[in-house]
Amino acid sequence: VDIHQHQQTGTALPAPSFTTRVAAAGFAGVVCWLPLYPVDQIKSKMQLDGVGVHRSTVHCGIDILKKEGVRHGFFKGIAPCLIRAFPAYAAQFLLYERMVNILNPL
Repeated sequence: VDIHQHQQTGTALPAPSFTTRVAAAGFAGVVCWLPLYPVDQIKSKMQLDGVGVHRSTVHCGIDILKKEGVRHGFFKGIAPCLIRAFPAYAAQFLLYERMVNILNPL
């Protein structure tokens, strides 16, 4: 379907299929976690170590880098997180869509 044709005629694009929406939400969840996972690792380490061990998040990140390296320090456990992210975000998005339809019927 040519999007320019729809823009010129003012007709709406066909709605994406259920499968497409589920896949898009799942992949969005995975992509969302990729850049944030190292930050989450720093947050978790600061929580586990307790107050006063690290001067700042940057200090904690440098400490992780020196002691564990990039792969083991910042990306340890990422596979289960990403596997869990796909169905979790897909379900969350579908629930959101359902609630919008229930609360705002057209």
